Amino acid sequence: MKKQTSKHVITKPQPSRARSQQPERLTQSVNAPNSNLPFTAACLAARQRSAAYAERCQICLSRTLRQLRKARGLKQYVVALCAGISRDMLWRVETGRSIPTHGLLSKIVFTIGVTWSEFASVLDKMVAG
Repeated sequence: MKKQTSKHVITKPQPSRARSQQPERLTQSVNAPNSNLPFTAACLAARQRSAAYAERCQICLSRTLRQLRKARGLKQYVVALCAGISRDMLWRVETGRSIPTHGLLSKIVFTIGVTWSEFASVLDKMVAG
């Protein structure tokens, strides 16, 4: 006698028509409705200007730190020692090879002996022109 087994067929539920007929997500730019590109030329130019401005600010920050340190007649190794950082790190910040964190920048600025407002005013003048 044969043993009868029942076969169960599991099928995936089919999506409803209402769900499959939903409109596709809009990927077109507002400024260029016929373009499938995510960025327009104006957007790309704005990003490049922003990157150039950030780079200019970094260079000015480095020059400002060096200028203020030299104006007070301080050597790099003395400022680095008093700030609790390596001379190499101070050199990298002053040459623009490293972007300082807020904590590191505050250590350097206060070790040099300037206030935040004085530092900011010198930096603003240098960035402006």
